Amino acid sequence: MFDRLRKAWQEAVDNFWRELASEESTDKVSEYPFTRPTQRDRAPSSLHPLSELIDQIEHLESKIEAELHEEARCRRIAELAAEIGDAETLRIATDYAAHHSASAAQLRNQLAELTTKYESLTSQYARD
Repeated sequence: MFDRLRKAWQEAVDNFWRELASEESTDKVSEYPFTRPTQRDRAPSSLHPLSELIDQIEHLESKIEAELHEEARCRRIAELAAEIGDAETLRIATDYAAHHSASAAQLRNQLAELTTKYESLTSQYARD
C-alpha cells in the first residue's frame, strides 16, 4: 500500500516539476516560492556584473563572521579547559581556534580582492 502511495507521490512531484519547466509556465516560475533555481532564474542578476560581485562579497562577509564566531567559541572552550586542567581539550580547542583564525584571514584577503574589483568596476561604470 505504501509503495503505491510513494509511487503516486513521486509521479505528482515529477509532474509538478515538469509543469514548472514547460514553456507555458516559465513566466510564472517566480510566483512559486519553492522552485529549483534554473539558468533563467539566475539570468537577471548575472546580466550586471556588479550584482554577482555584490552577492559574492556578502557571502564572504557571512563566512568571515561565521569563522570568527567559531574562533571565539573555540577560545572559550580552551579557557574552560584551562580552568579545569584538561590539557587535551585545551590543545584541540587552541588548534581549532587557530584554524578558524587562519580561515578568517584568508577570507578577508579574498574579500579585499573582491572589494578592489568592485571599486574598479564602479569607477569604470561611473566614467561611462
